[in-house]
Amino acid sequence: MGTNYYLNFNKKIAKHLGTSQLHIGKSSVGWRFTFHKIPNLAETVTAWIHLTKQGTIVDEYGRNHSFSWFWELVDNKSHDSHQSHCELVNGNDFLEGEFS
Repeated sequence: MGTNYYLNFNKKIAKHLGTSQLHIGKSSVGWRFTFHKIPNLAETVTAWIHLTKQGTIVDEYGRNHSFSWFWELVDNKSHDSHQSHCELVNGNDFLEGEFS
């Protein structure tokens, strides 16, 4: 079982990116946080940190989360198991494509 997280943008940023929402990734019990790899936009944790400073973080249930709360969640899960089907980027799991 897990929870998907999204990043919502204001109209100005959404117009620039061509979308009002990005899927950040998924937190699943027993696994590291799995980041959604978005080519040429979000391929590293550094890129995701930069992006999450520019929008509102929400989960799939519509709950808002602060920047610090979200990154503490990611940090707390950093010692959990690596998922072998994910790309390992500087110690973080990344997956390109669809999430369940």
